[in-house]
Amino acid sequence: MSCRRSPAMVLVLTLVVVLGCSSDPPSIVTPPTPPPTPVSTVTVTGGQGQILVGETSQFLATLRDAAGDTLTGRAVTWTSSDTTVVALDSIGLAGVNLCRSILCKVIAVGSGAATITATAEGQQGNASIAVIQLILRITGGPTAFVRGDVVRFTAQVTDSAGAVFPGTNISWSVLGGFGFFNRDGQTVRFVAYSAGQISVVARSGSVADTLAVTVSDRTLTGSFTVVGPGVTASSERTSNLSVYRNVLYSGTFSGNGAAHVWSIANPTNPVLTDSIFIDASVVNDVKIRGDGTLAVITHEGSSDGLNGVTLLDMTDPHHPTVITRYTPGLLGGVHNAWIDGNHLYVVSPGLSILDISDPANPTRVGSFFGVPAHDVYVRGGLAFLSTYGDGLTVLDVGDGRAGGSPSNPVQVGQLVIPRVFHHNTWYWPAAGYAFVGDEVGVMHVVDVSNMSARRQVATFGGASPHNFWLDESRGILYAAWSSLGIRAIDVNGQLMGQLEQQGREIAILAYSGASMFGWSPQLHNGYIYLSDIFSGVWVLQPNF
Repeated sequence: MSCRRSPAMVLVLTLVVVLGCSSDPPSIVTPPTPPPTPVSTVTVTGGQGQILVGETSQFLATLRDAAGDTLTGRAVTWTSSDTTVVALDSIGLAGVNLCRSILCKVIAVGSGAATITATAEGQQGNASIAVIQLILRITGGPTAFVRGDVVRFTAQVTDSAGAVFPGTNISWSVLGGFGFFNRDGQTVRFVAYSAGQISVVARSGSVADTLAVTVSDRTLTGSFTVVGPGVTASSERTSNLSVYRNVLYSGTFSGNGAAHVWSIANPTNPVLTDSIFIDASVVNDVKIRGDGTLAVITHEGSSDGLNGVTLLDMTDPHHPTVITRYTPGLLGGVHNAWIDGNHLYVVSPGLSILDISDPANPTRVGSFFGVPAHDVYVRGGLAFLSTYGDGLTVLDVGDGRAGGSPSNPVQVGQLVIPRVFHHNTWYWPAAGYAFVGDEVGVMHVVDVSNMSARRQVATFGGASPHNFWLDESRGILYAAWSSLGIRAIDVNGQLMGQLEQQGREIAILAYSGASMFGWSPQLHNGYIYLSDIFSGVWVLQPNF
């Protein structure tokens, strides 16, 4: 089709050209973009008004227009009025440069005050921050002490003006050696496990102080000399022993129910003077009353099934005679007993208390069956029960603190140590400690100076500690350690931590013999008498 123009058809032709004859598209006019709403205010929030040197704080800039609406996507510049006090973190969290966004993390690098400013489109907002420089000083504690002794250190945190800064947590460590710390209120207690020059370090956050100290080793050392090698009445096995004056009494596991009497006038050569035979397969224990006039034998495995205890007249210590046998309520057999005046405390397996003021007619006056007791130790009106699985139980049986008596024993304390088999306890009232043997591996030292707050404070590692004897005048504990012989342990002073790490072992003797199972040591006239299941009674001389 062709398009011919004529004056009369200009308007129509023009329209045809525009609508049907032109190949060019129509032009589109874009309206101009309106300018962004300007930032009217910048507000800086977050952070802390006061931080410590080394700490960080994070701030947030909020941008708003004149109508108060929050604006986003605007560039923000951050500055610190004093970068020697507060520096900007150029990296930020997770590798993001936070100080070029609405967030900024700052780092306190010196004491003083600074203003943190955020600027966007010429508008500024700011926040003030104060930085405190803390100073930590060890303010108390010895610079020289002995390995194993418990010492105390104190430290204080102040600001640069010397004002005490409250609420700071101080941690302690040691350099150049080993030891154990235990916090005690505002102080810390420390016991060194190694001797030499060491450094005690106190630290709180980024500040610390160091105290150089000298630790000397303990000087009490020695050895045991065997003066009476294992003696037995026959090839039988030996149980507990007790010594009174120049006579030693030992029990047996032999099956014949024998209790043997030995003269130890010459300690190097014990002489058998008599034997007492009981209807029992095992004589566990022989205990002698303090005045030496009465003794008790505990036994198990009687043919009549009654078991019980047998009281002995000790008028002639070398030849005791049977007074009577008591069996009511003791059918399970008696492992251990203790004589305290006119009362006999019997473990079977609970605790039975007998009045033996008339030895020929004992009568039960009290009992305690709250725990499965294995051993009993009575002193100063307190009965200490060593139990399998239930820890150490303490009863008032005349002490007075809970109104207890032999006829009315009252529990005043218990310390349960999980997975422990307590075998034997020695109570040392002057020091406020109870030493508890655990047949699965360690000796536990329990602070019983406050019965209502008793707590384990120390241990001595080893294999199956069995029985103890404490020389309280010298602070030396003799511990029969089953298959590891006998140990002499220095238990003077305050006890804390692992005693075997402190140089407190004075001497150890693993006496000769392929099979060893030592127990029941007793110090008498300068000699240690020790029973061994397999090899009888040993006589040892401590050389320290």
